[in-house]
Amino acid sequence: MTEDKLQRINGFLEALGLMNSIYGVCYGHEYKFVKIDSAIDKAVSVFNKDGNLSGHSDVKVEGLELPQNWEDDLFRLSTDWFFFLIEASSKRNDDLINVINPILYKKEINIVSEKLIQMIKVFFQDIDLKVYRLKTDPPYGEDEFEWCQTYFDFGKDETYVLEFYQYG
Repeated sequence: MTEDKLQRINGFLEALGLMNSIYGVCYGHEYKFVKIDSAIDKAVSVFNKDGNLSGHSDVKVEGLELPQNWEDDLFRLSTDWFFFLIEASSKRNDDLINVINPILYKKEINIVSEKLIQMIKVFFQDIDLKVYRLKTDPPYGEDEFEWCQTYFDFGKDETYVLEFYQYG
């Protein structure tokens, strides 16, 4: 885990977030991967104390859930976030969407989402990880705000958080 690798991941995320913000049908996007100097049991409250969710008083944090396979979960999640423009486009063509959507969820074709997973795996090297998804009520959005947080725990007093956030 080096600062260079962390910056590379954040550069990748920032580029995708900016691209989606520019073309995002009036929505801004912020994607980031950050280190929290806290063990997993405190990381959620530390990260969200002054984070993007702190301004949403009606959002209740319900805890963390462990996906069955974090790589598959993150692939699907990142695909939904990185390619939301296809469905959000005001010039939507349902026939085209029905063709494109299944293709985006194929790892051998969607190199963008697959690249994020590979960079995270390189960042953590061979560390035994537990990866959690934040569970909230409402589950992922309100009005023009959407969010998703993934927590990477490897049993130390530090946790890494991958956050996708949309604001309007």
